[in-house]
Amino acid sequence: MEQIDLSKYYQPYFLAYINHLGLKAGDQCDLILYTQWIMKKHEEFRKLQRMNENKPYTDDEREMFIEYIGEVEE
Repeated sequence: MEQIDLSKYYQPYFLAYINHLGLKAGDQCDLILYTQWIMKKHEEFRKLQRMNENKPYTDDEREMFIEYIGEVEE
């Protein structure tokens, strides 16, 4: 479990997950559930974009993915 500390820097993927769940400072986050969520989002995004699952993202694709995970609702 990770305790959310909004004064820390979080990479964009994890920050999108925090926002997705509506977590606040001091809340607990299960990192296994985060890993499952982000893997699912990568899979969804690659299918939508018709991308090879083994090819790394370009810088532009990474930015598109960050926008995607910030906008998608479950």
